[in-house]
Amino acid sequence: MSEELQALGPWDPLHLGPYTLIGRIGAGGMGQVYLGRSPAGRRVAVKTIRLDSTADDDFRRRFAREAAAARSISGFYTAPVIDADSTGPVPWIATAYVPAPNLDELVDRCGPFTARPLLGLAAHLAEALAAIHGAGLVHRDIKPGNILATADGPLVLDFGIARWPDTETYRLAIGTPAYSSPEQFTGTPESISTASDLYSLTSTLVFAATGQPPYAGSNSMAVVQAVCSGPPALTALPAALRALVAPCVAANPADRPTAAELLGGLAELVSGTDTPPLSASQAAYVARYEGQRRVAPPPGTTRVLTDSWATVTAATSSQLADMTPLLEGGDILVPTTRHGLIRLDAATGRHVDKPAEHTSLHTLYHSDSGLPFTLADSVVVQCAEKGVLSATDTATGDVVWSTHSRAFSNYFTYCSHDPDAGDMVFVDWGTVTLLDLRTGTVRWEVELPGDRVAVWSRPLLTPSAVVVNDEYSRLHALARSDGRFMWSHEQPLTDDRPWRGIIDDPYAGTPPMLVPGADAGDEIWAPMFGRLRRFALVDGRELPVRAGEFRSDGYNGPRVSAVDARLYITAEALYVLDAATTDLLARVPVPSPVGAPLIHDGRVYVNTSTGALYAISVETLDVVPPA
Repeated sequence: MSEELQALGPWDPLHLGPYTLIGRIGAGGMGQVYLGRSPAGRRVAVKTIRLDSTADDDFRRRFAREAAAARSISGFYTAPVIDADSTGPVPWIATAYVPAPNLDELVDRCGPFTARPLLGLAAHLAEALAAIHGAGLVHRDIKPGNILATADGPLVLDFGIARWPDTETYRLAIGTPAYSSPEQFTGTPESISTASDLYSLTSTLVFAATGQPPYAGSNSMAVVQAVCSGPPALTALPAALRALVAPCVAANPADRPTAAELLGGLAELVSGTDTPPLSASQAAYVARYEGQRRVAPPPGTTRVLTDSWATVTAATSSQLADMTPLLEGGDILVPTTRHGLIRLDAATGRHVDKPAEHTSLHTLYHSDSGLPFTLADSVVVQCAEKGVLSATDTATGDVVWSTHSRAFSNYFTYCSHDPDAGDMVFVDWGTVTLLDLRTGTVRWEVELPGDRVAVWSRPLLTPSAVVVNDEYSRLHALARSDGRFMWSHEQPLTDDRPWRGIIDDPYAGTPPMLVPGADAGDEIWAPMFGRLRRFALVDGRELPVRAGEFRSDGYNGPRVSAVDARLYITAEALYVLDAATTDLLARVPVPSPVGAPLIHDGRVYVNTSTGALYAISVETLDVVPPA
C-alpha cells in the first residue's frame, strides 16, 4: 500500500476481528482501508464496507464474493487475502500489508518507464489479469493507483469493484474515467467484460511510458468524452509493444484479445531476455520505500495517552496557537486545546500534578499572537488597549513602561521575544516593529510592501535577522540591527495558481523556522504554497531539499527541529533527514503530527491531533511505550 498513515478518528473501530487497528491508510472502492496488526504482530491491510452501505444486502454479497474470488487468486499477482467477515456489523477483509509505492507514485518520483522495464511491466500485468480473469472476475478499475510496484513485480489491488460477469450488475461506469473503456460509459451492464480490463491495461501502460494520463480534460465529463471519442495515443510505446496492445483498445470489445492471448505475445518478446519490471533507479526507490515504511508504531500506541500517559485533547482548529511540546525542569509540557498545558514526566509519561512554572509558558499556548507573556518575576507584557503595549508588575499594579504604536492593535498582532537580548518583534497588518523589552522604546519600524498586508504567524527572531511570512506567502528577511530589507522571496504566479493569499496557501499561518548551519550558514525553512522550502539566511537563495517535498494535513504546515546533525520534520508523518545533505534517513508514520518535534535525552517527542503524544527513540526510531 502506498497510502500515508492517518490517525484513527473517533468513529473508527479499534479492532476488527482479531486485528488491532493502527491507523487509516486510504479508501478503496468499497470503503475505508486500515493498517492493522495480527495478534502475533504481523501487519495487515483491513478494508471495510462504507458505513452507509452495511445495510445493503446486495453490497454484502458483493463483498463476500470479493473475498472468495480474491482467495482463489495467487498472491503472486495480488496482496494475498488472509481473513474476512461479511456478516458482522462492519464487514471487513484482511490482506497482507505490502509496503510498496503504487505505479502513480513511482512514475512521479522516478520518471516514466524506459523500453525494457515497460515491456516487463506489461508482461507482468498481463499475467496478473490472466489469473484474475481465470478466477471469473472482471476488475473494472485497472489504473496506476491500483497497481503496487514491488521488487518481484506489480501487484494488482482493489477488487472492491470487481464482479462476477454472470451475476447481478451494479452501476455501469464503475472505474476511473481516464483509464476506463468506452463501453463503461456507452454500453450496457452486460457489455462490461474482461475486454474492458485489457483496454484499461493499455491506458495504464501509456501512463507508465509518458508520465501523463492517457486522456486529458478540464473536468470528468471532458475526460469521458475523450475516452468515447477514440483510443489513447500509443506513439510513446516501443514499436513491438505497441503492435501487441493496439488491438486491446479496439472500439468493439469483441475485437480485443484475451489477457492470456496478450500474455502469449508478450512472453515471446521477453523470452530469453532480461526484462525486469523496474529500472535500476525504480528498484532502488522501491527498496528505500519499503525500508522507510517498516518503521511503524507498535500495537496500542494510537491511544498511548489513555492509561499511564495523559489524555491530550485533539488539536485540530485552524486558530490554535503553537502545539509544540515544551521542556521544563525535566518534564514535558504538552499543549492542548481544552486543558492548557499538561505536564508529563519525560521518562515515564506519567502525569505530574504541578502547574507550569512561568506564566509565559501558559499564555504562549493560549494565544496565537504570543501575547501576553511574562518577562521576569511578575512583570507581564500585554496590549492594554488598542494601540498601547505595556509592561505591568502584577504584584504591585505598577506600569513599568508603556508604548504607543499603531502596530499594537491587539487584533492581528503577532510577536516573538528574546529575553536574553532584551528584544521583542511585533508584526501587525504589515508593520514590523522591534522594541526594547527593558524600556519599551521602539528601535525601528518598517512597513512590508503592499497595502495593509496581513501576517498570520509569529515572526522569527534570529541573532541577525527578523524573518516574516506574510499572507501572500512572501518571505521577508530584515536586519535585526536596523530593519533594512535583506531579501524577499515571492512565489511566482502560474496558470494553476493565478492569485496569492491565505485561502490559496493553507500554510500561511505557520511561522518560518531557523535551522542553524555550519559551513553553509544558517538556513530558514518555511512552509509556502503547500510545501516546505529551504533558504539561505544570508542572501535568500533557495536551497534544494534532496529528500523531496513535505506536506501536512490541515492549516498548520510542516515544522522542523535541528539537533545533532539531523533534521526532524513533522509533516503527515515524522521524517528524519541528514542536516548536511537533506537526504532522507527515515520516515516514522506518526499519525497527524502537530507542532514541531521536541528532542530531549535521546527521544523525539511529537504531539498529535489524535489525543496522543509519541516518544520515539533517536537511536532506533522505535516508539517508546509509557512506563
